[in-house]
Amino acid sequence: SSNLVLCGMASSPRDPGGNLRDQEFLNWCDQVGVQILNQVRLETTGESIGGRGLFWRGTKALPSGSEIACIPRSAVLCETRASEAASAVINQDAVERLSEGDWTSAVRPVPLWPTVLTAGALVLQPNQLWRPWIDAWCLDEDQNFEGFWSWQNSRVGAQTILLQSSVPSSTKDLLEKRVRQRRRLFKWRTAWWNRYNGVENLGEFEKMLALVLSRAVRIRSECKTHTMMALVPFFDMLNHDTSANVALISSHGQESLRIVATRDIFPQEELLICYADVDEYDVEGCIHLLLQWGIPSR
Repeated sequence: SSNLVLCGMASSPRDPGGNLRDQEFLNWCDQVGVQILNQVRLETTGESIGGRGLFWRGTKALPSGSEIACIPRSAVLCETRASEAASAVINQDAVERLSEGDWTSAVRPVPLWPTVLTAGALVLQPNQLWRPWIDAWCLDEDQNFEGFWSWQNSRVGAQTILLQSSVPSSTKDLLEKRVRQRRRLFKWRTAWWNRYNGVENLGEFEKMLALVLSRAVRIRSECKTHTMMALVPFFDMLNHDTSANVALISSHGQESLRIVATRDIFPQEELLICYADVDEYDVEGCIHLLLQWGIPSR
């Protein structure tokens, strides 16, 4: 598209204040072929819902349907690539054992993608494509909303009461049940890592798992009809709001993913997505929004 430029070719600095961190990320995007619409800015600022976000800094409204960014699939860290990265460092038996475990009483089969993506992201070598991007995550603020995974059993009930004010009423029992399920999954995943990789970097695994869970998104595969969980650079800079104005488009057979405007976006507006579209009557959705991203439904 003639309106798209490599991020390093913007007509003016994205951060006049000299935010080196944001600029380094944009330079990396440039290197891996992410194309970003001119006058879209990544800024660390109090204007952002999350303290750091993407903004439309054009002088006119950006029309609905406009392509904001084009992200090549080669820059996406998917389950397959993460598994390959993990297999190169971690004992193959450990990778295969990801599919094992005593979870017959679970509500649903244990999803393997969080562990695969976390292990892959954690063991990336310095010369691998995604290393600079993943390293930048660790500079982010602490993911405090994941802290409940380390609760002692005796504190789950008390902490559930505190969380209760962030979700619809009459959900205490279900909320506590979901908290306990997440703690069991977290315990199983960290036990797997500890068994095959030792305790010395268990804290790094726990933090990376929290980051992966907060950033991963489901996309359509390139050549097949199935979907998969993946980490998508630049897209992960978007913050959440129920009044979202952009969306991620992934189509089978397409070599790139696209971020497009879903309505007219006015100058100085932050670009936002909706992590999960729930209302106060969707109890499961509200709990998921709270526990996955730390976002209260009201």
